[in-house]
Amino acid sequence: MKRPLPSLLSLLSILLLVCQAAHAQNPPVFSQFFANPYQFNPSYVANNGYAEANLFYRRQWLGIDNTPTVGALNLQTPVGRNVSLGLTAYSDKTILLSTTSVMATFGYRIRFTQNHNLNFGLSGGVGFNSFDYSALEDTSDPALANVTQNNTFINGQFGLNYQFKNFNIGFALPRLFDSKPNSVKQFNDVKTSKFDNRFASASYTFNLGSVKVSPYVIYRALDKSQDQWEGLLHVSIKDVIWIGGSYRDGYGATGFIGLNLKGLLRIGYAYERPTGDISGVSGGTHEVYMGARLGKRNREDEIFAEKQERDSVKAANAQKQPVTAPATDKDTTATATAQPARDNNHKTTRNNEQATQQPAEQTPATVKQDTRKETIAAPQEQTTAQQEPEEKIEEEHAVGHYLILGVYQHPENAKKQLSTLRAKGLNPSILYQSEKNYYYVYVFYSTSRQEVIDRWKMIRRQNQYFGAWIYTAVEK
Repeated sequence: MKRPLPSLLSLLSILLLVCQAAHAQNPPVFSQFFANPYQFNPSYVANNGYAEANLFYRRQWLGIDNTPTVGALNLQTPVGRNVSLGLTAYSDKTILLSTTSVMATFGYRIRFTQNHNLNFGLSGGVGFNSFDYSALEDTSDPALANVTQNNTFINGQFGLNYQFKNFNIGFALPRLFDSKPNSVKQFNDVKTSKFDNRFASASYTFNLGSVKVSPYVIYRALDKSQDQWEGLLHVSIKDVIWIGGSYRDGYGATGFIGLNLKGLLRIGYAYERPTGDISGVSGGTHEVYMGARLGKRNREDEIFAEKQERDSVKAANAQKQPVTAPATDKDTTATATAQPARDNNHKTTRNNEQATQQPAEQTPATVKQDTRKETIAAPQEQTTAQQEPEEKIEEEHAVGHYLILGVYQHPENAKKQLSTLRAKGLNPSILYQSEKNYYYVYVFYSTSRQEVIDRWKMIRRQNQYFGAWIYTAVEK
């Protein structure tokens, strides 16, 4: 007489198992979307312009046994000018079912202008389901006959996002294939999903000095069973600390806080308090995020720096006047080929007319050491009270990084800017780029890229020379 009870429990367990399996191929839900949108939409792969690794861990509804536990890891990197590659994996365990999925991602960016682009991403891979029968009281129940203990399924995602300055909108299909993870068939009857699973997001960033405020709207559609909306507010202070919160329809409110350590390591924590009936029997949901930058190269900064140099040279050709590039909050670099220095001193030349006026031999410009930074400056010549100091032009320059304030086609125009900058208390010099036949006016030099970046940022903070950019000379 007691036999029907275990059978009923087994049947309910199988119904729950099948329901879980139907959702097993959906990507997991995390609260900190802003920290790593690639986890939700493949078109965001390497969106920051550099190689990085990200890790999520989420434990839901503490206080209840066998509640969902999810972990995710992804690696992403830019390759070439517009192509990015990624690898993402996650593991999701809920009661009887454990699902693991691994996918590779190909991303492509269509560039219109600076901070204006359209991105596409396509992911593909496999997933593996494992059913734990040990939680069932009666594993011989006929209801288990058509359920395989372990199976494999095909997984795929597609996404796109459009960025225009501080505005971004994205759309993704998180499940491209409609396979049957609870069937004994493996890779059989796999067909395109009806796209009942959808993901969309929209955000805008307001720059308020050292504070950035970013509201998000997020939408999820899950197998026609639920349309879920989420509102999120993210506040970043000096790009070091972030705080904020969100509200997810049907789940509850979430608060989060995080720390950005010198742009190399990001650590975040989110706490979600459930609402409804479950709030009386369970604790909150805890989520931890960690992200790390891999390497120093930033593709977007390099492309922007190349554009700055092209624009400056083009303007110098057309107007024979310096043209500064638009301001940016990021440091920029431009890699160019330069003749190697033959010694530690900078060799100089002077025009014939000046040599006639002053026949005396002059000492070449040398590298001077400042107490704080390493800089190059042309020493002033011994002159009479009636004569202006001669401006020396460095034809051969050392390998390193230069903070450029102007680009000229003719040396006389470069010398005029030198006089203007010296009147403002600066110590500029002229660098001749023989391969391009242009004269660069610079105010700081160092073999350390970070030192030049720091000086560039200092000039920006003083609201001076917004078009300054960094030129990098390398050996052939």
